[in-house]
Amino acid sequence: MIYTTLEAAAAIGIEPKRLDNILTASGRHLIGRGAQGKARTIGADVIELVAIALLLERDTGLRIGPALRMASAIRASPDGTIPIGRLGSIRFDVIRLKSLIQEALADAVEGPAAPRRGRPPTPLGAGRTLARARCARPDR
Repeated sequence: MIYTTLEAAAAIGIEPKRLDNILTASGRHLIGRGAQGKARTIGADVIELVAIALLLERDTGLRIGPALRMASAIRASPDGTIPIGRLGSIRFDVIRLKSLIQEALADAVEGPAAPRRGRPPTPLGAGRTLARARCARPDR
């Protein structure tokens, strides 16, 4: 399923601007190229990946770029475990996280509607432009 930036940010508990910055700065490869003026849409798999990266950033002190790469490796592993050096490993409960994210996304979708982007619509009859106004005026 596809979600808006507002819904995704609400589900993982960050501001929409922070999510947008993560996706454009470090996770450009995770999102498709959008059109100007259109709200960004994000798949559930990308939301899960960003959530793992944010938890890694918080708990290990990694910067978000390396945390996204590590999160990709964690999601790709069959049991959510990746090796760290020769003797260490990191294990992440990906199945539980997916469940929590799905619940949070369901709540976010049921929440308030996203605010309209761009300029507010003009009131009826106020759509006159300067060019139309000049055409309606007699020449002096």
